[in-house]
Amino acid sequence: MCPNPMGPVWGRLDNDPPVFFADRAAAEFPPGAWERVLGLGLLRELPPSNSAACSECGTGFPNRIFFLPSGGPGGVRPVLQCRECGPIPLDPAVLRRWAVDVPAVAAAVLRLAGGTGHPAEAVLGRLWHLGRINAAGRSRDAYLARAVHAEARAGVAAALAGRPAAVVFVPTEAAAGRWGTATRNPVVALEAAVTLGPAGLTFDPTAVDARLPGGAPVERAPRPKKRAGPATTNERLTAALVAHLRAARAHALATADQPCGSQLLPRPTMQFLADEVGVSPPTVTRRFREPAGRVLRLYWEWAADIHSVLNFRPIGGGKKG
Repeated sequence: MCPNPMGPVWGRLDNDPPVFFADRAAAEFPPGAWERVLGLGLLRELPPSNSAACSECGTGFPNRIFFLPSGGPGGVRPVLQCRECGPIPLDPAVLRRWAVDVPAVAAAVLRLAGGTGHPAEAVLGRLWHLGRINAAGRSRDAYLARAVHAEARAGVAAALAGRPAAVVFVPTEAAAGRWGTATRNPVVALEAAVTLGPAGLTFDPTAVDARLPGGAPVERAPRPKKRAGPATTNERLTAALVAHLRAARAHALATADQPCGSQLLPRPTMQFLADEVGVSPPTVTRRFREPAGRVLRLYWEWAADIHSVLNFRPIGGGKKG
């Protein structure tokens, strides 16, 4: 099964328009996931499409749909006018289409994050103010940005200029990478923070905490005989993440021939890393947020991206993965 059934939704959310078409939608999801996603209320059905590709000749060109009178249900029947094959009757079901409902996504993210407020559009079609969420021990503004390409970036950056501590959610890790230094805001990918599990949508707050360097409480100097110092803890955390990324790379290569393509091992949680190195989860979170945790944050982000996993090489010239 593909790692995150919500992956196609987050990918489409960063497109314009963010639309799924009935004849191709189910194939983009793991088996059974499309039906589950439809039931979440994050997609809204649009009027039927007025064009489609011909399945007979396979040219892939869009062709106009004509609706002719019919004695059957609905009173009309769709006919595709193919330039190669002529008129072809269609099943009306193949013309159905759905758009990702951005306000519904915004409300769901705020609810899952345990936030307060009411989402509101801040930059037309590109940026929404979600409300307030708790992250790294304090209340922060949270935003959702989508399809922020070159022509829209200046407007979005201007809207965020006075709120450098606000968390900005974007659909994918690729979108977070494109964000670059457009703002000083911490940027979190929804594909890293929100997943669809057996019980429904879940939110991982560590996806936010790991993007918030600095601001951590100062720890007392540890006793060497009882617990590892900061440098040793960072080294152990780095080693644990490198081990995971190497295992994830091997797993991805071994599953490359499966229907969904290379599969991604679940990213280790902060609790798992804490157990691996023998410290508390809050200590792990603080190590990630400190300036010295830059490599930890990179490795943790890479662990959620199949392309980064497949191309993984340890930073600093270690052994090849």
